[in-house]
Amino acid sequence: MKSQGVIQMDKKYYKQEVDRYIRNNPSRLMTSRFTNTTKNENDMYKQSKKINGSLYCTPEPISCSVPFDTNVLVLEMNNDTNKIMAIGKVKNKPITGTINVYENRNYNRFIYAGQHHIKREDMNEEEDKIMRVFDVLCFTGNKHMKRGQGLKSFPGEMLYRMSSRIDIIDFITKMFERRTINTTTRIM
Repeated sequence: MKSQGVIQMDKKYYKQEVDRYIRNNPSRLMTSRFTNTTKNENDMYKQSKKINGSLYCTPEPISCSVPFDTNVLVLEMNNDTNKIMAIGKVKNKPITGTINVYENRNYNRFIYAGQHHIKREDMNEEEDKIMRVFDVLCFTGNKHMKRGQGLKSFPGEMLYRMSSRIDIIDFITKMFERRTINTTTRIM
């Protein structure tokens, strides 16, 4: 039987390993919550300004635990349908200036934009399978991520535990890389 000190040491070591895993990743995985209404407002604004990439307007900045200028991979959650709609890629570098994407102007305070965005319907079978896993992780159970505003970090402990089977951040990063390569190839 383990003594209390050993169990606490194991927990401390585990937390250090999770923290190390997150710090050593070049990108961070975050979530953004939409309703059908806010998604429609976002899409209409992007269409009117001919924006093909990602656009996230939030009432608060990304957590200071995420280093400035870090790549941020964003799972776009739809709280009305309980589905991941898309994945975006932005930098933790808010854009200055004012834009009015949402009728509720509180959502328009901090703006993050990027050139990369992948809609769920444009994903292949393997990518969609991973999104179905995210549907369960983000919308169900006692650790669901439906609450909150702005861009919130995906739980590091979940990412660490999954990393023994699949490095999710690497998987999503490669999704964007494949599309960039394919776009470059088509242009040439």
